Amino acid sequence: MSFFIGKEIYSLDSKGRVNFPLKMRKDIEGDDKERMIITRRPDSEKCLFIYPMDEWKNQIEVLRSLNNYREKDRFFIRTFLENAERIELDSQSRISVSKDLVEYAELKKEVLIIGAMDHIELWNPENYFTYCKSKEVEFPNVTDEVLGKSI
Repeated sequence: MSFFIGKEIYSLDSKGRVNFPLKMRKDIEGDDKERMIITRRPDSEKCLFIYPMDEWKNQIEVLRSLNNYREKDRFFIRTFLENAERIELDSQSRISVSKDLVEYAELKKEVLIIGAMDHIELWNPENYFTYCKSKEVEFPNVTDEVLGKSI
């Protein structure tokens, strides 16, 4: 299973291409290290998720476990998958992000790339800074609630 940590900032060119960090490329597991899935985050945060194929298969299993006869489940499945696209690393280890996804995530000249365990997130650095500032006061409390006495 792939596992991603850390962060990098790279430039986004006019064609929507961005370099894919070497340290994250090295963390991709499985035989298919060049192909991935990119999609928008399934909530209100304006960022993109990138899944290597081994982790995307896990996401598909989660989707298959949902009840396709329940409206909310169908809506989630449709929305999550309609925005998903296959991407591949090019010969210069870049990925191409579609115009729709660039606009959704409000990506400009720079892209913040964050390792988030089973996936990678792409953020507009300013949006991420604003997000972090809004959570700053909560982090110690969230740490206690999430981890509690487990550490």
